[in-house]
Amino acid sequence: MARMHPPEFNAADGENPAERKFFEAVEGSLPEPWEAFHSIDWLERDHAHGVSPHSRHVMPSHRQVDYARAHKRLHGRYPDE
Repeated sequence: MARMHPPEFNAADGENPAERKFFEAVEGSLPEPWEAFHSIDWLERDHAHGVSPHSRHVMPSHRQVDYARAHKRLHGRYPDE
């Protein structure tokens, strides 16, 4: 089973039945060593200063990805919107 981040569905941004259904499908169908991440904030890095949620160098626009999957051996990250 895939390792989920967070471990349980978080409806902090409001309940979305499609996102909950996708969470449950991914959790039940992807084998280890897959990891799945739900509701990820996307920050842009200023390569001269790094990135931090409190840094004045973070780009002001807010971006969010509904889901992303990662696999250690495939060295990939796969966003799902």
